[in-house]
Amino acid sequence: MTLDRLGALLDRLLARARGQAMRRTLHEYLAMLGRGEYARLRALLLGWSARTHLDAQLAAWAVHSAWLDIPTIPPQDALNLLSERSLRFGQDVVARVAAHYGTGEGGRLDPRLYVRLIADVAVRRGWEEGASEAAREAEAQWKTWVRVYPVRAPRDWHARLEGATIPADRKFVLPGGPNRGREVMAPHDWDRLPDPREWVNCGHAVIYTPAAQWKDLRR
Repeated sequence: MTLDRLGALLDRLLARARGQAMRRTLHEYLAMLGRGEYARLRALLLGWSARTHLDAQLAAWAVHSAWLDIPTIPPQDALNLLSERSLRFGQDVVARVAAHYGTGEGGRLDPRLYVRLIADVAVRRGWEEGASEAAREAEAQWKTWVRVYPVRAPRDWHARLEGATIPADRKFVLPGGPNRGREVMAPHDWDRLPDPREWVNCGHAVIYTPAAQWKDLRR
């Protein structure tokens, strides 16, 4: 799969996440938010965000199966692990939304924008985690920081990492920007770097490979 095709795949996942399910979620989200029905709101967001994240994980696994010599569909133990990760992601989303809006005083972001951001993070982070699990299954040793979209929000410190290949269990070090020196496992590493300036409209992803050439290594 070329990187352009990878970007197209992520676009399809985003379109699905932002499609009818998101519109229904957003409609109910706004209504529940207005009525202060936070328990129902949490359940709604948990289900939608976890499903979006799991779809992206499964897509990443299937794509990597083409060159990692693993089954296209994860075996049951791996599927259970992916499902658990998606549930944790959904719970994280719920906690963040509760912190942002749960006081009843509203938040800084328009709820419509916030839901779109959740969809974006769910797909990008789901991709990375699904790819990582596929690599673990295949015992792939390397990962590469790649561009999959044209530049949308220029970040020269992200661009400087393009093509950088490191051991799969190592972290990339951001060479510049507002979080220079911070370590991330991949682009859109929400846990290690929650600053949205690093991941909103980021056009990068990681791919895992069983081998690497010396010239590609970033040490």
